[in-house]
Amino acid sequence: MSRSKEAGSTSSKLTVIVGIVAFLAAVAAATAFGLEVWNKKRADRHMSQAAEQLEQGRPGQAAMEYSRAMELDPLQVKAMHQLARLYVRQNRLQDADSLLQRAIDVAPDDTELYLDLGDVYRRMRNLDGAVEVVAKALELDPELASAHHNMGYLRIVRGEVSEAAESFRRAIELGSDFPMAHHNLGRALAALGDHLAAVASFERAVALDSTVSVSYSNMGESLATLGERDRALEAYKKALDLQGQTPKLLTLIGDLHASSDEYEEAIEAYKSAIALDPNYPWSHSGLGRAHMRRGRTEEGEKAFARYDYLQAFDRQLKGARQRVSDNPQDPAAHFVLAQLYMNEKRLPETIGTLRQLLQLNPNFQQAYYLLGLAYEGLNDYQSAERALARAIELDPQHVPSYIAIAGVFQKLGHKEAAVAAFEAATEMRPGRAGTAHGKLIKD
Repeated sequence: MSRSKEAGSTSSKLTVIVGIVAFLAAVAAATAFGLEVWNKKRADRHMSQAAEQLEQGRPGQAAMEYSRAMELDPLQVKAMHQLARLYVRQNRLQDADSLLQRAIDVAPDDTELYLDLGDVYRRMRNLDGAVEVVAKALELDPELASAHHNMGYLRIVRGEVSEAAESFRRAIELGSDFPMAHHNLGRALAALGDHLAAVASFERAVALDSTVSVSYSNMGESLATLGERDRALEAYKKALDLQGQTPKLLTLIGDLHASSDEYEEAIEAYKSAIALDPNYPWSHSGLGRAHMRRGRTEEGEKAFARYDYLQAFDRQLKGARQRVSDNPQDPAAHFVLAQLYMNEKRLPETIGTLRQLLQLNPNFQQAYYLLGLAYEGLNDYQSAERALARAIELDPQHVPSYIAIAGVFQKLGHKEAAVAAFEAATEMRPGRAGTAHGKLIKD
């Protein structure tokens, strides 16, 4: 009997212990659940704050809010998606790629994620990757009009014009009756040589939105090809009214005048285009032809020589861009591209490329030197000073950086600093810096 009571007592104790453990587990689960709910609410607040920051034009602050939301709720797909879109705006394509891949892992059926990833790959010139992810969106939703439209755009870029036209038609059939769908269909039809149908598509685009200037411009090209000079000129003038003068539009107007033997008017249009952008090759080509038609051989040859140079440069540029696309993590590839931009005084592109490079390698000395020169070219002397100071910090023996920062100091009115920089350069490499320059500053 005693043993029976003892067993019963032990059993009761075990029951109590099991109950306590179960209770504690339930409390822990409830606490974890409560914490998860609490964190999600906090994450939602950060999402709201991010939206407010965007409305106020503060993308940097918005990015911080999205990051905080993701810290609190690692499965917050919307935060990943919106932050990826911000990264795209900042040209941080690798970061956008990583975030969208992460979002897709959480929400593999979200077609918008695939479409945005396709856009990222397009910007990275990874067209095969872009087509693959847009095809995945279509696999998930075969009647998604925006996916058909995006696929059409990619096919145009890849030179698959007939397939592109079919994609745009399918997008329109599915209800994508927005101006750019008709505009891009017009582009595809024009590339196929069906200019009558192309004009109809462009007309539909401007009927939906009369402010789509590019549709007027492309319409003018098709009308010019069809020999409808007056209608073409009218379309070009509407484009001018909407977007103002551009090198391409002025060149097209020049071509239209030239086709009617109005060579003086054509020359005036070509020269106006060149004044806007000396690096637009087709303006020089048109100018050369117009001068030749007027018997001005010397001027024509000079224009053709400039055209040939720009075409050669364009081939170099395409090669450098392709190298960056093939090796996006290679700082040297970015630097070669930046040098090409710099050689042609394309300073904003130079700076953008160098910023991408410095994200990959923050200690690339030559990049800071070139960045300083680019900022100086834009008269942003404070930024130039910071970049060149960093170049000198990374390589205290780099004479060109001292010479460059001396010039920046001079423009900023820092005479003593300019003299000191020139003297430092002269001491390191006598004759290279130019003692005369230092004397000039002292005087």
